[in-house]
Amino acid sequence: MGWFVLLVVASGFLAFAQDFLLGSLFPVQVALRVLLLVQILYILAIGRFGTQQLPSMLVFPIVLLSISMLATLLLQLVDGADLSRTLRAFYFMFGIGVFIAFLPFVPLSIERIPLFATFTVACVLFGTLQVLSQDLFLSEALLTEFGLVYVLFTSGSVRAVSFFNSAPRFAEFLVFVLCWLLFDIVSRRRLIFLKLMMYGVCLWLLFNTFSRSGYILFVVATAVVVFGAQRQIFGGRDIRGLLGRLFAVIALALSLAAVVGFVDFERLGITDSTSLKARFDHWRVLQERVAGFTLLQYLFGSGEAAMFSRSELEYFVVDNLFIALFLYSGLFALFAFLLLVASTIIVISTIMHSKSASRMLPALALYVGLIFQGFFVDNHNTIFLVQICLLGMIRAKWPT
Repeated sequence: MGWFVLLVVASGFLAFAQDFLLGSLFPVQVALRVLLLVQILYILAIGRFGTQQLPSMLVFPIVLLSISMLATLLLQLVDGADLSRTLRAFYFMFGIGVFIAFLPFVPLSIERIPLFATFTVACVLFGTLQVLSQDLFLSEALLTEFGLVYVLFTSGSVRAVSFFNSAPRFAEFLVFVLCWLLFDIVSRRRLIFLKLMMYGVCLWLLFNTFSRSGYILFVVATAVVVFGAQRQIFGGRDIRGLLGRLFAVIALALSLAAVVGFVDFERLGITDSTSLKARFDHWRVLQERVAGFTLLQYLFGSGEAAMFSRSELEYFVVDNLFIALFLYSGLFALFAFLLLVASTIIVISTIMHSKSASRMLPALALYVGLIFQGFFVDNHNTIFLVQICLLGMIRAKWPT
C-alpha cells in the first residue's frame, strides 16, 4: 500500500510533471486504483492471507461501511439511475475508501518509503517559491484540472498550494509534516535546530495557505501530539535526556512564538465571516434537499455527491464531511463511519500504551484533526487515505 498512498498524495506533482514534460495530462489516479485492485484480486485468487489480522473491533465497522457503500450503489442501479452518473458519484465518494473493505482479508501493509521525504522537501520548496514570488507557477491547464478558481485570498495574496489541487489539501499535508517534526523535536535530540527551522518554515507556509480549516486541523492535531507525547517528554530516568527534551520543548515554544509574532493575523482574514456565511448558505440548500428524502434515502442516501465542476449546471458545494456522507449513503454509512473512527482511535491508543508504538502518534493526530476539520470541509478522501495507513500500521503492530 505504501506506493499507492505516496502516488495518491503526489498526484498533483505527477500532473505537474506531465504538464511540464509532455504538455498533456494522463489520468494517473484511475490507473493507480485499477492497478491496486488488480493486485488485491491477485492476492485473493492465490489465497495468500496474512498471519497478522486486524482486531475484530475494527473488522465489524469495516464490514458495515463496506455494505453501506455497495448498498447505495446497488439501490441507485436498481432504481434505474443513469449508469455513468452513478458510477461517477461512487468513484468520487469511495474511489479510495472502497479499498478499506479489503484490508481485513488481504495482507496489505504500510511501510516507510524514503522517497516520501524527498517528495516532502520538494513540496515545501515549491510552496515557498510560490509565496515569495506570489506566483503559483501552474499552467492554465493545471489550474483548470485542479479547479483553482480563486488563486488569490481576500487580502490579495496568493494562496500557496504547492503541488496540491487546493490550499486546504496542501494545508493538510503541511499539518502532517508538522506533526512528525513536533514529535521528533520533543522526543529526540538529533538535528534539533534543523528540525526547528523546518518546523518554522512549514508553519509559515501553513499560514500562507489561508485555509482556516487547515488552521483548525493544526490546532487539534498539535494538541493530540503534545498530549500523546508526554511519555517521550517526561519518561525515563536519564536526567540529561529529560533536560534535553525539556530544552527542545522550550526552544519549540519560543520558535513558535517568534513565527506567530511575524504573522499579520488581520491579513489571514480569520475574523472574516464571509466564508462561514457561504457554508451556512450551502448547508441550508442541502437541508432543503434532505427534507424531501424518503425513508429508504434517509437510511441509505440519495447517491448524490458534490462531484461536479463549476462549469456544470448540477454544481453544488457541501463543505462538510458528515453531510457529504449522509447525502450520498445515508444514516447507515454515517453510523458505520463514526464507529470505525472510534474503534480506530481506541485500538491505536491501546497499542501505543502497551507497546509504546509512539511512531503512530503523528498519523493518529492527523486523523483526529481531520475529523474536527470535517465539520467545515468535505475531506473524505484524505480521511480514507489516512484510515488505510492507520489500518496498515495496526496490522503490523497488533499481536497475533
